[in-house]
Amino acid sequence: MRTIKFSGNNTMKQVIIMRGPPGSGKSTLTLEIEAEYGMPAVICSADNFFYFDKPHDPINYKFNQKLLGRAHDKCREDFKEALASDEALVIVDNTNIKLRDFQWYIKFAIDAGYNVAVHSITGCSAKECHKVNVHGVPIEAIQRMIDNFVETPKNVMIDEFTHDFHELRNAKYEPGKKNTKERKRIRRIKEAMGVSEKTAGSSN
Repeated sequence: MRTIKFSGNNTMKQVIIMRGPPGSGKSTLTLEIEAEYGMPAVICSADNFFYFDKPHDPINYKFNQKLLGRAHDKCREDFKEALASDEALVIVDNTNIKLRDFQWYIKFAIDAGYNVAVHSITGCSAKECHKVNVHGVPIEAIQRMIDNFVETPKNVMIDEFTHDFHELRNAKYEPGKKNTKERKRIRRIKEAMGVSEKTAGSSN
């Protein structure tokens, strides 16, 4: 579990679930959310397990398919710990390709009194994702994830926002910069978290 501290006094309790194949930009979007809201954020990811308590540098990442189940168990443990600690913002940074991959997080968060929003990144090809993913996921595996990606069912009553891979990759993100397209996209994220422009700006 990696905790990043921010200034600001917003007490909104929010869980954000990231969705997208490796290399789609989930971590980039996570950093944008962290920077924009200026509040404590806890990032729960199965990938954290494969650093084996070493610094989160790609050179230290050692994926082991046989340990994937344990990695997701650890991710859920971190998530439960974060919610039990009343963290204001908790982000689940996994691929979450199918509903079964993230429905447990939704139920647990709602039962714990959190608002939940899903942020999906779409529009990327396996070749594009493979080129930029830092964990060495084979292009064939990325293609399977893209092929198996399903939309969040309409009966799952949570906020969902979709981000285009190319817009995310090309965005010149600068907190406070009045870029119209970028500000509109960030505003959609804020709406999912119930944070107004005025409130978010006051914490900078």
